[in-house]
Amino acid sequence: MISLIKLLRPHQYIKNGFVLVGVLFGHQWTIDSISKALLAFIAFCLIASSVYILNDIMDIEADKNHPTKRNRPLPSGKVSLSTAKMFLVILVMGAFTLSYLVSM
Repeated sequence: MISLIKLLRPHQYIKNGFVLVGVLFGHQWTIDSISKALLAFIAFCLIASSVYILNDIMDIEADKNHPTKRNRPLPSGKVSLSTAKMFLVILVMGAFTLSYLVSM
């Protein structure tokens, strides 16, 4: 479970917080605008994680030979390639679903 979380790279999510700045500085503090901004934030996090996973899948062989990247979940074998691919699909589907809900 910890390896799956590391695969997502949640420490990178702070950058997605900029989605919330518009609501904050636009003084749009309604339940609707705040909930849509939070859904957009989550969608950004999901799609960002899916890109990280895709990158790790594409670079797995090179990462196995890298002094630090070889410790990442995929090159180290802590997460299987099939699990990473399945997780990638789930994340993309979740991000698109949330994006659709925000646009309604």
